[in-house]
Amino acid sequence: MVLKEFQNHNDKIENLVGKDFAPGTAERYNCYYLVVYYQKLT
Repeated sequence: MVLKEFQNHNDKIENLVGKDFAPGTAERYNCYYLVVYYQKLT
C-alpha cells in the first residue's frame, strides 16, 4: 500500500515535468529513496 502511494506520487510529478516542474525540481520531489528505504525495513 505505501509503496503504491509513493509510486503514484512519483508518476504525478513526472507527468508535470515541462508543465509545472523543471526536471531538477522533479528529481528533488521523487520519493524513490523512500521506497528503497522502506523495502530495506521490511
